[in-house]
Amino acid sequence: MVQLQGSVSRSAERRQSGVSTSFTQFGRNDEISDCTESIMFLLHHRSHPQECPVCKGVVGEEKLVPLFGKGRSVTDPRTEIPPRPSGIHTLFASLEQMRLSREATEQRLKEYIDQCIEEFCVAQEQRITLLQEAQERRFQQLECQQRINEFRVETEHRIKECRAETKQRIKECRVEYGAAVGQRIKECREEVEQRINEFRAVWEEQ
Repeated sequence: MVQLQGSVSRSAERRQSGVSTSFTQFGRNDEISDCTESIMFLLHHRSHPQECPVCKGVVGEEKLVPLFGKGRSVTDPRTEIPPRPSGIHTLFASLEQMRLSREATEQRLKEYIDQCIEEFCVAQEQRITLLQEAQERRFQQLECQQRINEFRVETEHRIKECRAETKQRIKECRVEYGAAVGQRIKECREEVEQRINEFRAVWEEQ
């Protein structure tokens, strides 16, 4: 504080000698050093613009200029640091980001579910086709087995009929040929006896 008062007295002496002590235009480096402590003191204790006790200029952040040069009056928006968003904007942005992320996740999940359903449908159709083919083959096998059984029964019945018919024919042949043979044997015997008698008669005559 003592140093601040000394700076104020030195600055007053310079004003009496006719030296300009405007805050925005410094003529020498010693004036800059005199006002710097006052500016830093005021900026440290008060945030709103105040009058400098040294140069009687209004001290504020909007009027501060660099120590070397006046700086650029036009700022580049590309180099400016964007202001920190408020809590409600951050919340809305977070919710929007969550919504977009959720929608993307739901879209991917929906596509995956659709793909699974499509693959399941294709597999189900293939399975149904295979079952139908297997069922048709099974029906064909059953039909063939049934026809085989029918043919077997019919063949066995035909064989039985043929056997019975053959036995009956053999019996008839035996009866028929047996009577003819007996008659032929009887005739042969009679013929032989007749020839024997004739031979005997001739033999006796001689």
